[in-house]
Amino acid sequence: MTTNFISQTVQGPNGKLSYIKPSSAQIGNTMPGVMFIHGFASDKGGSKATRLMDICRERGQGFISFDCTAHGESDGDMKTFTLSQALDDVLFMLDKVCDRPQIIIGSSMGGWLALRAAEKNPKKIAGIIGLAAAPDFTKEIEDSLSEQEIYSLETQGYFTVAHDYGPDPYIFSKALLEDGHSHTLLERPIKYDGPVRLIQGMEDPAVRWQKALMIEDKLATRDCRTILIEDGDHSLSRDTDIKLIDWAIRDIIAVSAGRPQLGTPDKLNRVAILKASR
Repeated sequence: MTTNFISQTVQGPNGKLSYIKPSSAQIGNTMPGVMFIHGFASDKGGSKATRLMDICRERGQGFISFDCTAHGESDGDMKTFTLSQALDDVLFMLDKVCDRPQIIIGSSMGGWLALRAAEKNPKKIAGIIGLAAAPDFTKEIEDSLSEQEIYSLETQGYFTVAHDYGPDPYIFSKALLEDGHSHTLLERPIKYDGPVRLIQGMEDPAVRWQKALMIEDKLATRDCRTILIEDGDHSLSRDTDIKLIDWAIRDIIAVSAGRPQLGTPDKLNRVAILKASR
């Protein structure tokens, strides 16, 4: 993990928000910044975020990663956390903390938030990179609830699920599931017309790879490139994965500057390109 960052807090719409950015960087005058949005029950300081921060700093590109409400060092409680709160956090950071349009990198839940934020404030978003983007995951959870989980929701307002990504179980609340209905994307057109790069592992046990194709099919934009990694997992944190994410950042930088798109990253190991252009 890089140590070349500074940690700050700001009073957001739902309480204190904690974020990190490079400790020093010569920011280009026209290059869009990069905002990283973590996944559900994750935080701002994961390996993807910090490694990408180093890459952006070396390029002279702004970078910011923050903890959504109830995550990491930000205020809030997972038992009452909702996607609406997190979306308010994203929109606040775009409006009040970032000084220029951002390329949003959204990991899992963060990909859902990126797409919703793009519908709400497209002028502040230069492009989206979805990493195992997981729109509508709350609906999928609802559709697969067990009797015990339904009972827990009705009696205590949440249920827990053990997982392989950390020692603490996931907490899925009734508030989260009900709120998810107001943010569903895959049953309607996604109203965003900017560049989108979707990167998805085909061996991801949490988000099935077909979801990336569903997202692309619903997007209004004609500039979407979907990359499937044949042996990719959910974390997408290997060196080859980071190189691919950086390729996506540089590709969107080129588009935002009016230059031709970069060639497809077919020289990276075990990368399959699907629907490279529409």
